[in-house]
This record gives sequence, C-alpha cells and structure tokens, in this order.
Amino acid sequence: MPEAAKPLPVDELDEELAKDRIEEDEVSDERPQRTWSLWKKIHWIQGKLKAIPKDATLDVGGGRQVPVLSHNAMVARIRPMFDDVGLVLLSTVTDYEMEIQIVQKANGQTKSAYFHKLKKHYTLVNVDGPEERFEFDGYGTSMSFS
Repeated sequence: MPEAAKPLPVDELDEELAKDRIEEDEVSDERPQRTWSLWKKIHWIQGKLKAIPKDATLDVGGGRQVPVLSHNAMVARIRPMFDDVGLVLLSTVTDYEMEIQIVQKANGQTKSAYFHKLKKHYTLVNVDGPEERFEFDGYGTSMSFS
C-alpha cells in the first residue's frame, strides 16, 4: 500500500498562517462609511477579511496535486466587502504569452503542457470620490495539460 504523501513545508506554513489569521480576525463591528478615504476603506477590508480556504487542486504532474485558491472563491469573499465600502477594481490585460511544451510520461504517452503568463494593469477606484484611485500591475502564471 503506498505511503500517504507528507504535507509540504509550504502547506504546513500556509495552514499555520491561516489559523493565526482567523484567530486575529476579531475586530470591531464598526460599519464602513462611504465617506471614508480609499485607504481607510482598504484598511477596514483588511481588518474584516479572514483567511480564504483553498477550494481547488492543481495537477502538477507525477500524480501529484496541490491545493490552490480559485479566482471565483476569492472574488466571492472580497466583492461583497468592496460593495459595502464603495470600491471598484478595474483591470486591463496588458501582456499575455503562452508557451506549449510536449511532455513525455514514463509510459511513453505524450501530453501538451500549456504555460500561460499574464500581466494586468489594475485601478482601484473609490466610487464615492472617483478621483481617488490607486493603480498597480499584477502578474500571474498558470499551467494546463491536454
């Protein structure tokens, strides 16, 4: 019978950080005010946001899967808070690359591995004072097989 996979050190650290974050999430019941500045609104969200549990897995090859947080789960937790305080996050894709590699498995079968790289430009806008905004870039990578 195969031995159970040991958790990776990063998984243990992630669980520990999530546990600590949940315990620290005892904050005041102060209701957000739409008159707050952009930074006060962000601060309120940070105080209220609990750790978001990973809800999906990613096949990383060799029959191994790692837990990941899906975009949908993250948006489901954060969007209501943005709505409460009056923030909107706008995004534009500024660069995209895809690389395809043929991967040969031990049994001789081949698969195509798709490596995606994405760069987006984000603008966080205070809807109650649209001139107050924060802009930043974000990068992401993913891999899929067929």
